[in-house]
Amino acid sequence: MRLAKRYAKKQYYTRRGNAAAEKREKIIKIIALVLVAAIAAGIAWFYLSREREEQEAVAALNERHKLTGLAYYPRKVGINDRLDAAYVPKELTYLYRIPEGTGMQLRKDAADAYTLMHDAMAADGLSVIVMDAYVSYADQVGRYNAQIAMYTAQGMSQQQASDKALETVELPGANEHQLGTAVDLSSNGKQQTLFLETDQGKWLRRHAHEYGFIFRYPADKTEETGHSAEPWHLRYVGVDAAQYMVKYDLCLEEYIALAKKESPKAVIEDQYTKKPIAVITYVSGSDSD
Repeated sequence: MRLAKRYAKKQYYTRRGNAAAEKREKIIKIIALVLVAAIAAGIAWFYLSREREEQEAVAALNERHKLTGLAYYPRKVGINDRLDAAYVPKELTYLYRIPEGTGMQLRKDAADAYTLMHDAMAADGLSVIVMDAYVSYADQVGRYNAQIAMYTAQGMSQQQASDKALETVELPGANEHQLGTAVDLSSNGKQQTLFLETDQGKWLRRHAHEYGFIFRYPADKTEETGHSAEPWHLRYVGVDAAQYMVKYDLCLEEYIALAKKESPKAVIEDQYTKKPIAVITYVSGSDSD
């Protein structure tokens, strides 16, 4: 009798254990299904949201104010649009009254605009350090050659050193700073990849275009600019162009492409003198002149 009771009791607990295990398995399966469904829904929502944002961006761009009748547009400087060694912007002006910009120069219209922007930032209790402004062609050659010398001293070949140097400095003539309309800014005196996350960067993102400046190489436009992101690099393009680019989320390359398409008579022009600037091609070997 005792054996029968023990057996029955054992069977009871076995069935009870099996039932509990089955219940746990069902719960786990339900949770897994819910999680899979939630993940699938999240992925679908992400792609639908992105698609909707892209559609809205395209619609906004199609409905924008057209650039017809534009007389001029800012010039683009880069590896395929180099400035000649002889190019020096007119009326270079020191950044007066700005201790953190002492010794730095910009073209007069850019310098005046920067001073206004600097004063507005100061009124809000903020300041930035100007790390770079106008850079002459000769200075670009010096920086480029110094980097090459440093890497060749480390055992690299001339070609390897040249390629490595281009990771941190522009090829002479391909640097926007030669225009006298570009500034590199910092909140702490060092180059900051997270500059846009500082109070100064946030302020500039909200207000720089009001003074004619744009963030020249944004992280989400590297394909269009052909340049790595530089959150510290601002370029003066004039208030009208800057506000237009910010309103429609355009980088300079996109703005110029639209300008050429919608106003083919527009020319590359110096925004201060209003005199056309010829497109100057890079002269081979001039970087050693």
